[in-house]
Amino acid sequence: MKESEKNLTLSCENWKNNTADGDDSGYEKIEWLVDECLSALYNITEMIKKDGKEYGNISGDFNITAANLSLLDRERDLILEKFENNKEKYLDSRRYIYGNEYKSAAAKVVFKMKEWFIDEIKKKLNVSYSSMAEEEINKELKRRGAVFENYGDYESAVNEYKDGIGNLKSIHFGNKIKLSGEWKENASLSLNAIPHYFDFKNPPSEEEDWQFDVKNICLFGPTGLPLLPTPVTPWVVTINSWYIHVEGHWDTFEVLDSNDETHLDPLFGHVSQAYVMKRKPVFDSICHPESNPEIGQCRRLKFGFDTISLGIVPSGRLPIGDLDKVVESDSVGR
Repeated sequence: MKESEKNLTLSCENWKNNTADGDDSGYEKIEWLVDECLSALYNITEMIKKDGKEYGNISGDFNITAANLSLLDRERDLILEKFENNKEKYLDSRRYIYGNEYKSAAAKVVFKMKEWFIDEIKKKLNVSYSSMAEEEINKELKRRGAVFENYGDYESAVNEYKDGIGNLKSIHFGNKIKLSGEWKENASLSLNAIPHYFDFKNPPSEEEDWQFDVKNICLFGPTGLPLLPTPVTPWVVTINSWYIHVEGHWDTFEVLDSNDETHLDPLFGHVSQAYVMKRKPVFDSICHPESNPEIGQCRRLKFGFDTISLGIVPSGRLPIGDLDKVVESDSVGR
C-alpha cells in the first residue's frame, strides 16, 4: 500500500496538470478529485474526534450540582472559540497554497471544499442549544400534563422562592390583633419540625425517613437528549430532564415567635407565641371540663410541590440516563 493511500489523500506532488498521478487522458478521469475531497473531509472529522478532550467541559460549569439551560450556550461559545483556534490545523493550507497562489486548480477545489465544511460546522455551532433544549423540554412537559406549562415557569418559580423564608411576606398564626397608626415590631421566628427537613447538614440516612411520596418522570428516556450539530462536529452536550412531583408531611410542625410583643408579661415583658400542627386528638376541656370529650383530630401538616431536575453531560464524559430503561417511577415513603 502506498503512503498516499494510508493517508487517504494524494500527495500534492501528484497534482500534475490537475490530474492524479499525471493522468491527462481527459475529464472522464477526474473522479479521483471527488475522492480526494471526500478523503480530505473525512480527515477533518478524524482530527476533530482526536481533539474531543479539548472540547469537553471547557467552562468547568458542569462539575457543579445545580445546572440550568443557560450553561449550554456558554459552553457552546467556548467550544466555538476553541474550534476557531484549531481551524488552520484542520484546513492545512500550506498543503494547498504556496505563497499567495494555489499549487494547482485541483488544490484550490480541495481547499475550498474544506473551507466550506469548516464554515458549515461553525454555523451549526452558532445555534442556540439552550433554546433548542427548552423547546424540547416544553414539548415533553405538555405531553406529560405537568404543572409547569413550560421551562420558563419553572425558572420563574425558582427565582421567586430561592431565598426561602427570607421571601415570606407574612405568617399568620395565633391571635388576631387590630393595629392603628405606625407599628414596628421585631419578629424572631424559630421553626421546628419532625421529620427535620431543614437540617441539610444531617439529612435522614434513608429515603423512607423523609416520608415522601415521589413521582419521577424522565422526560427523554435512558439516552437523554443529544445536542449534536452534525454527525461530524464536536459533541457539545447531552442533557436529560426529570419532572418530579413530591408529596409529604410533617408529623409535627411548630413556628415559635420568641420575641412576641402582643402577649405581654409583667415580669419579662412578653411571652412567646407558638403555632403547632400535630396529628393528635382534640378534647373539649373548656365546655366540658369534667368529661373532656374528644371532638376531633388535629390533622398533620401536609405539603406538595413540583420541580424539574436537569442533568447536563459535556463531551468526553459517559452518557447519562436510567440504565434500567425505566422512564417513569414512583417512590413511596411512609
